[in-house]
Amino acid sequence: MSSLFFPQCSDNIRFFRSHKDVFDIDDLYPLRLFERFAEVTEHGVVECSTKIRQGRIYAARFYLEQKPSFIRLAASLDYFRQVGMRADIKLDFRQLEQFLRGYDVSQAGSMLAGVDARREISTTCLKFHLASNSFGRKLQEAIDLSGICHGLDFLRMTDAAIIGFDFHLDGRTAIELYADFDLEGLQLASVRQFLATRLSPNAMRLIKESTRFIIGLSKNNPSNVLYFVPKNSGDFISGLHNGYASHIHAYYRHQTDVFLTFVGCQEAEVAEGYIDNLNLYYRGTKYTKSGCARQGGYS
Repeated sequence: MSSLFFPQCSDNIRFFRSHKDVFDIDDLYPLRLFERFAEVTEHGVVECSTKIRQGRIYAARFYLEQKPSFIRLAASLDYFRQVGMRADIKLDFRQLEQFLRGYDVSQAGSMLAGVDARREISTTCLKFHLASNSFGRKLQEAIDLSGICHGLDFLRMTDAAIIGFDFHLDGRTAIELYADFDLEGLQLASVRQFLATRLSPNAMRLIKESTRFIIGLSKNNPSNVLYFVPKNSGDFISGLHNGYASHIHAYYRHQTDVFLTFVGCQEAEVAEGYIDNLNLYYRGTKYTKSGCARQGGYS
């Protein structure tokens, strides 16, 4: 995993507030707490995301990436618990607690806590991700907890993996798994051959236009999600032929301190060549080296 460059706290908050203003995001309860969480975090990187679904834009999606430590883990969990203090909110952390039992979180390469906020409580979700090149037996434990049965061979083709926990505010939980291929891995003939047998020609074309590729596996999603780090973000977005994505990127490409980190697309739509639904992730250029461990997330 690449080392992280952390911004000043005020830079994170400025980026967060600018994204809120541009997309006219309501001052939702979980976002107020997230801003406070990011404001008191000395070493972290804020990432802003937009989800495009069937012609609608969901932009109240924010993540804070940190280098893992027990103190930072406690701060992330404290943010989650503050969100859960309202009487109409239910959060279930049992799967995360089970996974963390006996695990030295400081050995992970990256840790991310975030929120996908909506006006409706039932559709709002807190997110927690850990990325590592060496999960060991903990990866199998996460597989067992997730109930995911498909696509596990992707995880066997790379040492780098991301384990994501989704905590819906109505008490539902889910685990998502991500196989992470960096540029060096994508240049291996064995990896290219494997991916070519499992993915569509359209997906392989997008991989060639990327410096990093991640595939997200979920028990609840009918289609895997493919995440790309584009070599040239402008050309990549234009090639997707999605008007909403082009409009959003046109704004961000003119911001001198912001760059596109990931583009997430549904595998089925990539195969069909018509991408109607996708996720975009942005952060400041001075905030991180290219190829930083982050997001997925990735969901």
